[in-house]
Amino acid sequence: MKFKFVLLLAALALLIAACGAPATSEPTKPAPAATSAGTQPTAATQPTAASQPTSAAQPTASTAKKGEFHGGWPYSLPPEGHFNSFLAAKQINLGIYFDLMVQPLAMYKWADGTWIPLMATKWENKGGTFEVTLRDAKWSDGKPFTAADVVTTFTIDRLQNLAVWKYITKVEAKDDKTVVFTVGTPSTLLERLILRRGIRDNATYGGIATKANVLFASGKDQNSDEGKAITKELNDFRPAGFNASGPYNLDVKSLTAAQATLNKVATAWNADKVAFDKIVVYQGETAEVTPLVLSKDIDYATHGFPPATEKSFRDGGIRIQRPPLLTGPALYFNYNTYPFTKVEVRQAMAYVIKRSDAGTVSLGDSGVASKYLAGLSDNLLPIWMSDADIKKLNTYDNDPAKAETLLKGIGFTKGGDGIWVDDKGKKMDYELTVPSDFADWSATADVISTQLTKFGIKITVRGIQSQQQLADVNDGKFTLAIRAWGGANPHPFYSYEQDLLVHNYVRNAASKGMNFDLKQSSKAAGGDVDLEKLTTDTSAGTDVNAQKAVVTKLALAYNELLPQIPLWERYGNNPLGETRTTWPPADDPIFKNNPGGPPGGDNFVIIMILDGRLKPK
Repeated sequence: MKFKFVLLLAALALLIAACGAPATSEPTKPAPAATSAGTQPTAATQPTAASQPTSAAQPTASTAKKGEFHGGWPYSLPPEGHFNSFLAAKQINLGIYFDLMVQPLAMYKWADGTWIPLMATKWENKGGTFEVTLRDAKWSDGKPFTAADVVTTFTIDRLQNLAVWKYITKVEAKDDKTVVFTVGTPSTLLERLILRRGIRDNATYGGIATKANVLFASGKDQNSDEGKAITKELNDFRPAGFNASGPYNLDVKSLTAAQATLNKVATAWNADKVAFDKIVVYQGETAEVTPLVLSKDIDYATHGFPPATEKSFRDGGIRIQRPPLLTGPALYFNYNTYPFTKVEVRQAMAYVIKRSDAGTVSLGDSGVASKYLAGLSDNLLPIWMSDADIKKLNTYDNDPAKAETLLKGIGFTKGGDGIWVDDKGKKMDYELTVPSDFADWSATADVISTQLTKFGIKITVRGIQSQQQLADVNDGKFTLAIRAWGGANPHPFYSYEQDLLVHNYVRNAASKGMNFDLKQSSKAAGGDVDLEKLTTDTSAGTDVNAQKAVVTKLALAYNELLPQIPLWERYGNNPLGETRTTWPPADDPIFKNNPGGPPGGDNFVIIMILDGRLKPK
C-alpha cells in the first residue's frame, strides 16, 4: 500500500506541474506561510509578526558577502520571542530555515515520490510497528544523536496531543540507533507524520519528557491536573537557543530587529555538503522584504508580493518561480451570526463574488481563482475523485441573478437603499476582518467587499494585525473574516482539517471559533454527514481507494454546504536572486515541491542547500 500511495503522490506532483502557472515566472501567506512569506499554515504553524526593521536598518546589495545565502522571514524578538521549539506562538524558528538547524528524519521529493534521508538512514513499516534506524550524528553541543532524542520529541508531541498520536500508541528506543513506533491505527499519513517531524534534543527537553512518560504510564493524560501542570512547565520553558542537528545554527547574539544569522556547524554530519558559510535571514513581512529583493540583497523570499511589486522585480531582471501551494484565502463565516446558518445565503454570496478578480488583483498570475469550491485544491481533485464526480461539483460561476433568486426564495427582500434585508427584518450589513499585514489578502478583502456591497450585501473591511486577527477568529470575535482554506500537503486530510477543524469548536472548545456544526445534511453527499468523522476517515487505513470514496463524499458535501467560500488558490511568486546564488533551471523537478515548511511543505530551497545544489557564485 505504501508503494501505491507513493505513486499517488508522484502523480499529484506531475499533475500540479501540468496545471500550474509557468514555472519561469514568481507564497499564501508565507509562507509566513498562508502569511505573506510562504505557504498558508494552520493555526498551529502560523508564524508570529515581529517588530519590523526600519529602513535605516535594512542592508543594501553593496553590503552583500560571497558565501552567504540571504532569505527573509518575520520573527519576534526576545523577550516576547523565544526558542522553545514546541510552542507555535512567538517562537523564533525562522520558518522554513528551521529545517537547516533542527532537522527532520527525512524530507520528501514531490516529483518522484521519494524520501531524502536526513536524521534517519532507513525505515520500515512492519504493519504493527514502524521502525526507524538513525544516523550516526552529533548535536551542536557535541552530544551524540540517539533514539532518546526521538523518544523525547514524540513524547512531548503526545503531551500536546499532536496528530501522530491518533495513529501510534507507543514510541520506544530499541537501542541507541533504533526507534520503534507501535501502530494503533494504520494510516497512509503515518510515514509522513513520523519522518517529517523535526527531532528535538533530549538534553534540552528530556526532563519534561520524562515527567510526561511517568504521567502516561500512570494511566493519566494531558487533561489531568498533573498533565496540565507538565504542560504549563513546557509552555513556560525558555531555552537559551537551539541545539542543532543540522549544518547551521542560529547565532543568538546576531538576532536584531533587522536580521538573524545562521552559522555553519562544522561538526554536523552534513557540514561538508552545504556550500554556504552563513544563512542570513532578514526580518519582516512583505513591506519590509520588498526593498531588499529589489536591491538584490535577498536570494529567495516566499512572501505574497502583489502584482505591481512582482512586475518591478521582473523589470529589474529578477527571476520569478511559481510553485504550487494547494491553499489560499477563503471567506469565513461566524455561525453565531444570523443568517449565515442558512446555506442559501452562503451560496448566494458565492454566486456574487467574482473570484478571478480577487485572485488577479491580489497576486496576478499567482492568484488562480478556485473553480470547484470543494475545500480541496483543484490540482488535487483529479487524483482523489473520478471525472464523473468532479462534474457534479457546482462551480458557482458569477451569477448575481441566481444569487437574488436564492435570497428571495428564503424571504429576503431588497430595501429602498439597495441593501438586502433578511427574513427577520435586519439589514445585511457586516464587518469583514483581514490580516492587515498580508498585502495579498487585504487586496482580496477590498475586491470582494466591493462586489458584495454593489449587490446589496454591505461589507465594511477592517484590517487587524495577523496574529491578533487569528486569535479573534479562533475566539469567535468576528462576523466575516479572511483566513486560509486548504492545506499545503498532498493528502486531503490536511486541507479538510484546515477547512473544518482548525478554526472551529473542535480545536477551540471554549470559544467555538466559527462554530460551524459538523453534523449536517447534504443532498449532494447522500444525506446526513458527520464532517469531522469524514475528515478523520480520509486518512484511515492504508486502502487508498477507500480513502478516495471518503474524499469524494466530503468534497461533494463541502461544495454544497460551503462552510467557507474558497476564493483563489495560491501559486508562489518567489523571487530567486541570482547575484550571489546559482539556481537550477526553472523546469527542474525540485520546483514541484511545495515551498512551505512542515508539516505540509518540503521547501525546495532548503533541500537544495542541504544537498549542496545551491552554491554561491
